[in-house]
Amino acid sequence: MAKLIVTRKKSFIGQAAKMSLWVNGKQVGSLSNGATVELDLPAGDKVFVCKFKKAFGLNSSKPMTLTIFDEDRKTINVAPSLAINLITAVVVGVAFGLADIFLLKDVKNQILRFGVLVGAVLAVYTIMGFILKDRYITVEEF
Repeated sequence: MAKLIVTRKKSFIGQAAKMSLWVNGKQVGSLSNGATVELDLPAGDKVFVCKFKKAFGLNSSKPMTLTIFDEDRKTINVAPSLAINLITAVVVGVAFGLADIFLLKDVKNQILRFGVLVGAVLAVYTIMGFILKDRYITVEEF
């Protein structure tokens, strides 16, 4: 059996969410923030994908094809994409600002105000998930 060692880089973005690990369309494990897992896999061609669970559509890496030989040890690092996180931060900030200016300028109830802002952020994440699809998690082989 070959070993595939997958390390999730520690990151502020997505730190509470687990990443699920998929090989050839089957879930083979999961990773917490900053964790490492060793997977025993048979030799052959493998398609590796990493996903966030329930992340409003922003949940997947591009598929990576690996050829693994018997007794191989391959190492992969995974992390949320920095560029996508920066774009997300800007878009979420704009969504907060626009919702506050146009929807909530006369609302005095802070709980209602907060609920509308959270709804705006979830809407932005959902829309970005459809646009960005498989670019949210970076995968690097070492």
